[in-house]
Amino acid sequence: MRKILIATTGYVPAYREVTYVFEGETYSSWMSSNALIHFLFPKPEELDVILIYPDNPMAKKGVTDGFKAGENGLTENREAIVDLFTQCRSIHKVTVEDSKYISEQDMMKSFTELDSVIRGIAQDDEVEITYDLTHSYRHLAFIVLLQSMYLQALSRGKVDVRRIFYAFAKQPLKVGDEVRYLDLTEIFKNVLNTQIIKTAVEELRPYPLRNYADSLAKLERTYFLPENLDNTYIRNAKKKINRISDFLQKLQNGFFELETLDELENTVSNLPEPKHQWDKFLHKFISALAEEVRGVLASYKVNGQFKKKYLIMTDLSELVFNRQADVGRAFAFLRESQVEFIRQILNTNVDRADKLFSFIINPDHSKKAPPDIRRNLDVFANVGRWRNELLHLGMGKEVARIKTYEGNFEKTLPKVRRAYSDDSFVKYISQSEDLIEK
Repeated sequence: MRKILIATTGYVPAYREVTYVFEGETYSSWMSSNALIHFLFPKPEELDVILIYPDNPMAKKGVTDGFKAGENGLTENREAIVDLFTQCRSIHKVTVEDSKYISEQDMMKSFTELDSVIRGIAQDDEVEITYDLTHSYRHLAFIVLLQSMYLQALSRGKVDVRRIFYAFAKQPLKVGDEVRYLDLTEIFKNVLNTQIIKTAVEELRPYPLRNYADSLAKLERTYFLPENLDNTYIRNAKKKINRISDFLQKLQNGFFELETLDELENTVSNLPEPKHQWDKFLHKFISALAEEVRGVLASYKVNGQFKKKYLIMTDLSELVFNRQADVGRAFAFLRESQVEFIRQILNTNVDRADKLFSFIINPDHSKKAPPDIRRNLDVFANVGRWRNELLHLGMGKEVARIKTYEGNFEKTLPKVRRAYSDDSFVKYISQSEDLIEK
């Protein structure tokens, strides 16, 4: 695990020595990031630092005066500014255009340079990043926040945006003044997690919601408990999100009954009432999540009532195919919808329905059926065969390429739906137990 501190900075010698305050501890320094090293990194020799500063002569001179190029040593009379930086494993510098007009191309150049430096430090290791946005210009902080969102989204879990700080004090600032840190981490992560709520719900992916609930818990500890505020809302909100996540997992795996959907609908219809300012801030996120869930549930209804389970499972097979690009699981859902179709018509248990499914698609039986019935039985048989081939990792003797299976699914799905609405086929299934006896 590589630890990186990314700090925006400017003309370092112009800064004043102030007293930084963090969790009851104090440290005097000219630079916020230097104080953060003291507060957060007891072993600075394990820390890599990236300094981001504007590309102008004053800032360059400040950084050069504070840090010797190519090494961690200091020029004379700079110990009070950057004393802890000298102990860090490495210091890297990224400049940002500082002309009168900054173009999108200038921003992207700095963005990609910063990304390249981070990847160079990390190699293939996991990375834990702390940001300090205290010093320098606003556009530097903007670049850094964009870059952190990019890393968090595309790192596949290898990059953890650990903390985001901004040291704030009333101006004008005098030598010796106390400066306290604003911890922006959990707000940032909540906003970032909120962006993926819509996709998570639509694609039945419960894990981002669980991460969101965990983030709410951290938000609770960071912003509520220290001030002894009533945190009932946030506790109830976390419970709601965890319940929604559990329901999505059941839907994702096909382990649900219509009562499950009713319960989920009740969960998102009865949200806790916000009381405090932070409650109202979070309520917007929870309401957005509830609205997305209600939209998904509405797609499983006809005339205000939930469709039959086998029809919902058919819809889920289409969702898995289109949104998750998983043709194997799509055929698995489709095959289980067929078993549920038989189970519901015969009012029997799943094991019995599964045996009947195997019986009616057997060629020795299906060839005796009328032509219109046989066509539907062949569709059922093909779904079962393709599902078995895909779930056995394509190890059968007759293995088609994935593109072929995808084409088969697209052609077969409407045929399955037509079979479900075919009255003569429903009648045939209702007599299938009698056929077995014969």
